[in-house]
Amino acid sequence: EQQPHPLPTFHRTVDVLEIVCEFVAFDNDEAESLLAVRACSRAWADAVSGAMRQCGEGSVASGEMAWEVARVPAASRLCVVCQRYGAVKDWLRVVPCAAHRSTDPARLSADVATLLRYVPRPTSVTFNGNRDAFTEAVAQALAATATVETLRFINTTVPVEAMQVVASMPTLSTLVLTGRGKEVAAESDESDGDDGDQSDDDEEDRLLAVVAERCRNLRHLDVGHCRVTDATFADVAQSNPLLTHLDLSNTRITDVALVAVGLQCPLLELVDVGGSDRGCISDVGVRALVAGCAHVTH
Repeated sequence: EQQPHPLPTFHRTVDVLEIVCEFVAFDNDEAESLLAVRACSRAWADAVSGAMRQCGEGSVASGEMAWEVARVPAASRLCVVCQRYGAVKDWLRVVPCAAHRSTDPARLSADVATLLRYVPRPTSVTFNGNRDAFTEAVAQALAATATVETLRFINTTVPVEAMQVVASMPTLSTLVLTGRGKEVAAESDESDGDDGDQSDDDEEDRLLAVVAERCRNLRHLDVGHCRVTDATFADVAQSNPLLTHLDLSNTRITDVALVAVGLQCPLLELVDVGGSDRGCISDVGVRALVAGCAHVTH
């Protein structure tokens, strides 16, 4: 009796092409091979899209790119423009920073416009190393989607007028502001001395004041390495009682801020104050935090 053939039966040409694409590496040649075959025909374009989706394994269910795609700028941008092709379209929701790394405001604005043309309903967008390229216009484009729940700004300066737009997004629940354009700040410090430090302090505190004024539904807030005053952060805590995760590491907050968090954020589960100035946080602040936040585990 003839045994069944061990290899799969392919019903469509694109199935075969997709298998071929899955074996084409895109980390060494920055996706040039996949870009080339994608241009051959619609069948190849569908195959490239399917292959990039399949390599994500479990991450696709949450709308994320595979790690090996997300870490390569050309591959991540290719994944973005592939959203109109393949058997499953429009699955991407979590956009990594590699898809838009420019430090030029005009180029970043164009990159985000392209992103939103192919991914019109993103839930999470990360900016990393964009320095001062993020503008109010980019913030407005993201706000217009009405779907963004998570925004991460790492080593990226966010102007106050742009933060006013960001903080007004009704769907925003996670906000990360870390290393806010530190490379730019360092250059400013070298040229301006102490005046540069004070200017950065004031700017970061103004950003958090905007968060306090306009954000109402934050669950996760990371302001590590930001220079924020106790009074401003107390306002943030008061306006965001739903906070469950809070990162205040390497900041200048004191017991005053921890007491405010303990009084205003009863749902808090995780808090990080590591690296804060010595002597500014004592057992008094920690006890007040724990007393008010019964769910804190770390």
